[in-house]
Amino acid sequence: MKAMSFSITVWDLVRLELRVLVLGAILLVSNWMKNTIKLQRIESTKHIRSNKMIIIGFPGIGKSSVTRAYDGDTNTTGYIDLESSNFVKDDNWVKEYCDLALDLNLQGYNVFVSSHKAVREYLAERQGVFSDIMEVFPSKEMRTEWLNRLESRYIKCKTAKNERALSYMRNNFDDAIDEMEHDAIVHKIRITEKNMNDLRQAMIDYWNKWYTK
Repeated sequence: MKAMSFSITVWDLVRLELRVLVLGAILLVSNWMKNTIKLQRIESTKHIRSNKMIIIGFPGIGKSSVTRAYDGDTNTTGYIDLESSNFVKDDNWVKEYCDLALDLNLQGYNVFVSSHKAVREYLAERQGVFSDIMEVFPSKEMRTEWLNRLESRYIKCKTAKNERALSYMRNNFDDAIDEMEHDAIVHKIRITEKNMNDLRQAMIDYWNKWYTK
C-alpha cells in the first residue's frame, strides 16, 4: 500500500491564513455587536428610569389625599390615583391596568395603584426596567389605628369600595401585611406612628436613604 503524500503550496498557506483572519474578524465584529446591543439596552433602561414612582398602596395609606393635594400644581411632579374599580374585571384587566400605570409613569407621573396580588405580581416582573416601583403598607403594630382610619373613611364616605376595604381588613389585616412583606417587590415602605401622617415625606425619606447607601 502506497503512502499518501500531500503537496502544500504557498497559495494554500495564504488561503489558510486568510481564512483565519476572516474568522477572527467575524468574531471581533460579533463581540462588538453584542457589546453595542448591551450598551443600548443599558442606555434604554436609564432612559426609562424616570425617577417617578409607581406606588402600590395598601387601603387607607392616603392615596386620594396626596393626589388631591398635588393635582394640577406645576411645582410638583404630579400624582395620579389609578382607581382599579374603574376597570372591568375580565381576564385582561390586570395587564391593561398595569400597562396604563407604566405608560403614565413614562409620561412623568407618580402613579398610585391597587395592592391586588395580581397587580403586585405583574409589576414585580417589570422591576428590571421600571426600577422605582414601591409598596406602601402599615406595620402590624398599626392594626388598631389602621382599622380606625378605614372605619372613619367609611363613615365620611359610605361607598361600596370603602365598605369592602373595611370589612376585608377587619378579618385579614395580618395576612394582607404578610403577603406584601414577602412578595417580590424590592422597595417597601412600612407605615408606623412616626410617618403615618405624611405619606409623601415618608416616600421621600425612603428614596433619600436608598440612594445614599
